[in-house]
Amino acid sequence: MRRNLPTTYLWREIVENANQGVLVLNESNLVIYGNDEAAQLLGYRPRDLLGLDLNDILSLFYADRLDFKRLATALSGNSEETAAQFEVATTDRRLYIRPIQRELDDSNVTILYINPVDKWQSELVAEAVLSETMRGNLEMSFSALETLLMRLTFEKEQDATIQPFEIESLVTIMRDGIENTLSLWQQMEKFYYTSQADAEIESGSSDIFNVLASVMDAREIRSYHPVIEVQIPPGLPSVTATKAMLSMALANLLDGVTERLSSQDVLVVTAHADRRHVYIKAAAQIFNGQSRLPDGYAIDMLPLAMTEQIVVQCGGRLWSESDPDSLLLMLPIAST
Repeated sequence: MRRNLPTTYLWREIVENANQGVLVLNESNLVIYGNDEAAQLLGYRPRDLLGLDLNDILSLFYADRLDFKRLATALSGNSEETAAQFEVATTDRRLYIRPIQRELDDSNVTILYINPVDKWQSELVAEAVLSETMRGNLEMSFSALETLLMRLTFEKEQDATIQPFEIESLVTIMRDGIENTLSLWQQMEKFYYTSQADAEIESGSSDIFNVLASVMDAREIRSYHPVIEVQIPPGLPSVTATKAMLSMALANLLDGVTERLSSQDVLVVTAHADRRHVYIKAAAQIFNGQSRLPDGYAIDMLPLAMTEQIVVQCGGRLWSESDPDSLLLMLPIAST
């Protein structure tokens, strides 16, 4: 798709770089070029990208998740960040976007390099799973209600007698369906509260060793089957997260993993640090050799979605690895 294409070497370099999405916006913030990869990642037909403005592009992303606010600030020209990479969420994927300001054919343009995020997308799957599960519960309750109404109508019209156990059974189905839906709704509220808590999050730092010890102490009064071995050395640098947020992240991480393990499995939690980050690994030693860690398609991965929301807000990341079967959490070291 081409319109008034510049002929500079820089432009040829952009066009030939076909392994990522590329959008070019002019000084009026209108799209003057977009390659096929960018169109595919943004959910457009290539020709429909032309003429979109910056607000059209930003409207494709969730405004309260991940790095949207930083990206919008950078594109507004009110940020000192240069050549930074931002992570944003659309309705069905996550994207890395790197904006570059350049002078092209005697005019200033903004080039957006767009790449898909190749990692575990917990929050999107959690939403889909929760919505589908709630829909199923409500359909079950509605079906039981229709059956009950039909039986009561038949009883009235035919002068028949509906048995008490029939009413009790149908009411139980309706009550269970509604209770399950309300429970899932509460989980979704908690999930979205965690998602949007970055607007209220307080700055602070926490010691992972002490926080994890507190989380483990709290778990002693709860019945979890798999053995958890913590092999974290004291003296690790503090990370950028309040104690409350870090506790929630680690507790949900353990919940999300242990719910998938049996009493014969072992979960080994280790940690190490480099110059900028602390890394926590939760590796499962499966008794029968077959992985049971969350694969992103189970209802019990919602706690991990909450963990991911928290660590992203604190500047970290959560992802999975298959060799060995493990989840990794990365948090930035707190500045001193």
